[in-house]
Amino acid sequence: MEIPSQPSYTGVMAKYTEEELDRVIDMAAERAADKAVGAYMEETNHRFDLVMEATGFIKDRLKNMVTRNEFNDLHTDVKVIRRAVTDTNKDLKDHGRRIKRLENTVYHA
Repeated sequence: MEIPSQPSYTGVMAKYTEEELDRVIDMAAERAADKAVGAYMEETNHRFDLVMEATGFIKDRLKNMVTRNEFNDLHTDVKVIRRAVTDTNKDLKDHGRRIKRLENTVYHA
């Protein structure tokens, strides 16, 4: 099959000049590019929305978390409570011994 040196347009194509065809092709290319950019922008906006939703979730979770200072204060409070409970237990053991001595004294005297 031999390629003709001059294009021979038939049917609808014969109605257009080279310049008109170039212009139509350029317009079609611009429309395709606009659609591609629009689709890309839509996808990008969707991804931004997902990122914003995720960061909002993280931000909400961080609001409810204990800060380092609050944790340190809590740690100090736990130490104080532990000492108080230990001292109370020692006092109770001593009370038990003293009560036993009193009972032995009263009932066996």
